[in-house]
Amino acid sequence: MVSEFQRCLDVAIDAAEKAAEILRSHFAAGVSATEKIEDDKAQGLVTVADLEAEAAIIKAIQDRFPDHAFLAEESAATGDNPDNLWVIDPLDGTNNFAFGIPHFGVSIAYWYRGEPAVGVVLDPLRGELFAAVKDGGATLNGKSISVNSHQSVTETIIATGFYYDRGEMMSQTLRCIETLYREHVQGIRRMGAASLDIAWIANGRYGAFFELTLSPWDYAAAHLILTEAGGKITNCQGRETGLEHTSILATNGNMHQQMIQLLARSA
Repeated sequence: MVSEFQRCLDVAIDAAEKAAEILRSHFAAGVSATEKIEDDKAQGLVTVADLEAEAAIIKAIQDRFPDHAFLAEESAATGDNPDNLWVIDPLDGTNNFAFGIPHFGVSIAYWYRGEPAVGVVLDPLRGELFAAVKDGGATLNGKSISVNSHQSVTETIIATGFYYDRGEMMSQTLRCIETLYREHVQGIRRMGAASLDIAWIANGRYGAFFELTLSPWDYAAAHLILTEAGGKITNCQGRETGLEHTSILATNGNMHQQMIQLLARSA
């Protein structure tokens, strides 16, 4: 399967680059956004660029793998071959994108029989391409990367994110941030693009990332990139995750148990 996974990686990179071109074009021209509503609740913004980029990704993959299935942020799940599943976020960081903040990414994952096999996260503006193939290591622009060696939150920068819920989940996240500062964390960043946050652990910029609810397309690609770089990803209680809406804790591995214990204080 290694050669087949490599073929999937090549297709994922090509699809991500096509999406990135669309995003750069819209970002340069100016962006208009509308509120996305699900179950009568606001779920953030969506732009024309989201939709065009997703369509371009799906077409690029379907041209090579017409029988594969898709799980994508802006459209319903499609296909009847879940053993070969592509999980897509065409624009991770839509709020940043819509407000002219130059920090967003394209995330494309291929999961084979329920396990991550290929992951690509592309930053269209910085030109940083994070990629991984199962058992093949992780790379940034073709060069091998690995997590940092920090042992404690006192040594490292931690990233976080907020879900659209402005109630108890927001309050709990703020309590977690307070707990981390009381433990003398080096710093906390809330950048607004989870796929990039997790990829940045993989090359050592951060030591950890947590968010109390994430959708599968937010972490499906970065999941493999991080683990292939030597890191660890679970939910915030330390349980393994599949493709589900769940809390996410991603670390360099060394401080994973410490983070679980610190986050539990704020539950």
